[in-house]
Amino acid sequence: MDLTKAANQFFFATVKIEADKSSGMESGTGFIFSQKLEDENYLFIVTSKHLCQSAPEGRISFTKKSGDEPDIGNRFDLTISDFENAWTAHPDSNMDVAIMPLVPILDYLFDEGVEVFFTSISSECALDEENIVSREAVEDVLFYSYADDWYDQDNYLPIICQGSTATPIYMDYKRSRAFLVNADVLPGGNGSPIFMVEKEIFPKLNGMGFNNRFYFLGLLTNCQQIRQMGIALKASVISDICMTFLQDINKN
Repeated sequence: MDLTKAANQFFFATVKIEADKSSGMESGTGFIFSQKLEDENYLFIVTSKHLCQSAPEGRISFTKKSGDEPDIGNRFDLTISDFENAWTAHPDSNMDVAIMPLVPILDYLFDEGVEVFFTSISSECALDEENIVSREAVEDVLFYSYADDWYDQDNYLPIICQGSTATPIYMDYKRSRAFLVNADVLPGGNGSPIFMVEKEIFPKLNGMGFNNRFYFLGLLTNCQQIRQMGIALKASVISDICMTFLQDINKN
């Protein structure tokens, strides 16, 4: 796998999350997010808040590492007790997002002699306000999802789903920092990272070349399979909760 390509890198920024609840096991998707603050980058796992709620135990699955490469198909399941309280949930009940700092997990895995391979989605990959307002009302989007029964269980990789925005990304859907997505949303897709992709053209000696440029748009939640609709919380919501977490840590 060519890991110089962003589309391949994001396979390993996406993680499968399972939460054990009284009603049974609930699964979803999460992703590793890198929030820049001043000159430092801080790593978090991000997912849908409702997935973690009322879960006394849960699991996050990573791909193991072999040398400097991912050991594709060889996963490590990290079991976490008191799962709900391991997350910092967004205080707004309308914002279905929760975060967990990644570094303590990496420290624990190091002590256990476990190496995992991961990449991250940078906060600098998100569109700024100036670029958001210049976008079309309808944009093509894609998202990485550990959809139930559909993800690649042999290689343990998420699937890539495609669709389009159903409301403009420069508008707030239902007075919330969100937009609507029309796509093949499936159970287990809540918490998926969603991107807009632009093709860039550049000259080559023998003609023209093409590159895909990825812009991080946010987190998919409230997937409605029958209607093939989902709500995506905007990237700024995720950055805000990460920044609040970091500021609270610095105060203490």
